[in-house]
Amino acid sequence: MSDGYEDYEFQYTLTALFNEPPDNLGGSILDYEIELFDSMAQYKMNIGNHCDDPEDDLIYEYIYYDETVISDSSNELKDILTFDKVARTLTIDDSIRTLHDKFTYQMMYSCTDKYNPDTTIDTPFRIVVVNTDDSPRASDSQPLIEMFYEISSYEFSIDTSVFTDDNAIVAYTAVGTLN
Repeated sequence: MSDGYEDYEFQYTLTALFNEPPDNLGGSILDYEIELFDSMAQYKMNIGNHCDDPEDDLIYEYIYYDETVISDSSNELKDILTFDKVARTLTIDDSIRTLHDKFTYQMMYSCTDKYNPDTTIDTPFRIVVVNTDDSPRASDSQPLIEMFYEISSYEFSIDTSVFTDDNAIVAYTAVGTLN
């Protein structure tokens, strides 16, 4: 470098550092259960913090359902779910209880940074609409108890069609006492 009268030599040192992807802070996101018959305007699900960046790069966070970001116009839950990145919560509209016959929504929290878009931290979780009143029931038309006194073996049958349980597998067990 010269100022016109004297020449000066300057040496600049540049250090190139590899930009690291975000770190996984660990932990899981607990499944969130919504009772089918308990209506509320909204539900708040805590998502928590799962990513940190060593260089303090801006972290991009997304919630996916059915392999699409929930804010995407093609996502069927776009009007039902809202992710607040500052409060670390997912707001769920009450209409999820009656959206359709699907009661389990497999979700994915994902984060990356600007310089490592191909490296993501993915944390799966579920939103489940449950019906705690949905226990097995028996019709009154079939007697469920038969009394007998017999020394040898005794066989009887019960019409199992009288037992119902919505969306579940029913198991049958015979219980008896010997007097």
